[in-house]
Amino acid sequence: MKLRIIILLIILVPWGCDESLPPRNDPVQVLQTSFRVLYQGTVVMRDSLPLGLMGAFSSSVKNVYYEVLQDTERVRLDVEVWLKDQPAARATIHATSDDLVNNRLVRGYFLTLGIDTAAVVQKQWTHRTDAGIPFWNYATMFPDETGGGEPYCVTTPLTFAGRATVQAFKNVQPVKVPEFEFTLIYRVFGITCSPLSAEKR
Repeated sequence: MKLRIIILLIILVPWGCDESLPPRNDPVQVLQTSFRVLYQGTVVMRDSLPLGLMGAFSSSVKNVYYEVLQDTERVRLDVEVWLKDQPAARATIHATSDDLVNNRLVRGYFLTLGIDTAAVVQKQWTHRTDAGIPFWNYATMFPDETGGGEPYCVTTPLTFAGRATVQAFKNVQPVKVPEFEFTLIYRVFGITCSPLSAEKR
């Protein structure tokens, strides 16, 4: 069954009328959406780039229907985050089908989700504001070093707030993620530590 046919079943709703209508079935749920922040904790930055997926974003859209779903793809994960105590320090992050973990699900312009199959997106971000300011500049930093004696700066915890939307198919509206919070600590190599960043003074 094509997804566009299923969508028509979902959006049918009764309208005002004096006559009684026959009982209707509740809309069938065909897609299940989830979102999370990966591995909250310490993000390691080298050469201004994050290592691994610490603090990255992940979303999935799963087919919970009893048939294969296929339609024009519009894989999107749009995230906006900001410091909870400094809302002006914010960043916007966008992911597309290029960020699919299982990109074999997309062929040409079409996304195909088998039964109990999920399209999973993972997106690491720069950990900088839209203005290019590192978020670790908003924290107090202390010098430290690895067991091998390599120096780095470690920050106090930073609490972020955020919101996101998740989409998989062109003909299905994006799903809004409830506002969320997460906390990160930055371990930054290759910079000079300052007790308090200029952004906080």
